[in-house]
Amino acid sequence: MKTLLTALTIALASLSAHADKLQLSFDVTQHIGSKQKYHDVHFMAEYQTGDYSVGVYNNSIGKVSLYAGKRFNMGGGYTLGLGIVTGYDVPVAPAMQVTKALDKSTDLFLFPTVEFNKGTNGARIVPVIGVRFKL
Repeated sequence: MKTLLTALTIALASLSAHADKLQLSFDVTQHIGSKQKYHDVHFMAEYQTGDYSVGVYNNSIGKVSLYAGKRFNMGGGYTLGLGIVTGYDVPVAPAMQVTKALDKSTDLFLFPTVEFNKGTNGARIVPVIGVRFKL
């Protein structure tokens, strides 16, 4: 994982000279209705070109996640992001996020996550809400 993180960081840094945008930010999140404890502050580096993005962040379970996806403009400051992410209970998972831009440096977002109950082998969808502060 460290090798992959290092490679992504080098790729992002090398692309930043020609990039549309290299965005650093931190998120504050809340897993709604969860009984489990999660990390609620996440630091992120994201490379954006057009409607596409790749990035790295520290996730809610204390691991490093890599992601790639595409954003779709829904109008009114809303975007829908669809992609893939690593760093959770499966090697690669689908990802979906709805974001509302509040201003140039702050976004609200909502995405579903799957919470596994290892004692019962059950799973449920938990909504996650958050605020992104762009640096």
